Amino acid sequence: MIRQIRYFQSVVRNNSFSEAAQECHISQSAISQQIQALERELGFYLLERKNRKFILTPAGEYFYKKSLVLIADYERMCREAGKLAKEDKAALVIGYLRCYSGQEFHLALEEFSAKYPDVPVKIEYGNHEELYELLRAGNVDLVLNDQRRAFSDQYVNLILTVGKEYIEILSRNPIASLPSVTTQELKNVPCILVASREQRENEQEYYRDVVGFQGDFLYAEN
Repeated sequence: MIRQIRYFQSVVRNNSFSEAAQECHISQSAISQQIQALERELGFYLLERKNRKFILTPAGEYFYKKSLVLIADYERMCREAGKLAKEDKAALVIGYLRCYSGQEFHLALEEFSAKYPDVPVKIEYGNHEELYELLRAGNVDLVLNDQRRAFSDQYVNLILTVGKEYIEILSRNPIASLPSVTTQELKNVPCILVASREQRENEQEYYRDVVGFQGDFLYAEN
């Protein structure tokens, strides 16, 4: 029944059988049959079908809201039970900044694996915000990241190194001849950020509000 409830939630969330089928990686007819099977098992209708559209019945609306809590509790129960089952099998999950190219982490990982050969290590790659979400959700044990936000008291924050921010300016630009340049003097030079489409807004916010760049922004994928 859990699987059928997930299908039902997907149909309601997407307001579409076809989109729910794509999300759940099954055919549209199969997901429709699963919803009907759920209704037969419950003994009442969840959806009122009208041609190619549907609306939730009062019972269906109530069931949907309560099922969200039920599935969340079920998933948490499975996670906690899994932790208990693996209590004697220590593992380390590390979040690693996708664009970092230094060797320090690889050397430390090699040393750790030599010292603790029986402890499996899993690496989760991501950008700044993705790694923060992994940490907040408890899906990683530690994260190696740039500091893009204020430190939180919820975590142990260790500063491993401090680096400079480098800005590249074309040599033919008159500003390049200055002995030093402020962000205010760069306001007429477009800032090119390497960021995915999903992270453009976060990157722009950081460079505008934290770094202080007030000019236009252009983007590159890599």
